[in-house]
Amino acid sequence: PQQACHSSGTCSDFNDIYNYLHPLCQNAFSQFLDPICLGACVGEFSVSPSGSPYCLPYLVERSIGCVNYTALSPHECAQVPGFTWMTSSWTEDQCRARKRCYQKESLISTNKQIDECTACSGEMKSVYKWRPSRWVYGQPYPLQWLRANFSSVNKWQPTLDFNLLQQAVGQAIT
Repeated sequence: PQQACHSSGTCSDFNDIYNYLHPLCQNAFSQFLDPICLGACVGEFSVSPSGSPYCLPYLVERSIGCVNYTALSPHECAQVPGFTWMTSSWTEDQCRARKRCYQKESLISTNKQIDECTACSGEMKSVYKWRPSRWVYGQPYPLQWLRANFSSVNKWQPTLDFNLLQQAVGQAIT
């Protein structure tokens, strides 16, 4: 188990690529089991006349580009011109392979290939960071006998209704 731990980790692409709005992904149990939840429909940034990157109002701006949360599956994404279905990275190599061309004179990163990027004085950089797992040993602590107590450990407090929040976001981008 320790060796498996050292060869695993997480990629920071999860927040960009996770499919927040798919009905299957709103269930906490299936969020990490269903492959549809670990993908998103991604396209290039638009560029304003002043050279600033932006996403059209129905798209969500992320590090990798503009995410179209109205296309909730690879099949639906294939129907959207200029967009590609991307999935979360599971290995360090996959994570670091997601590179974009960063040009010094521009605020925007693009999908230019390496030769085209360097010809424009750009630099290919990984968009995401890999965080390796680390093995942590358990910390023993002395046990203490407690008398049985039949009182409530829960209490009612105000909180966010995440279902309403997800619905509001879904309606805002459609």
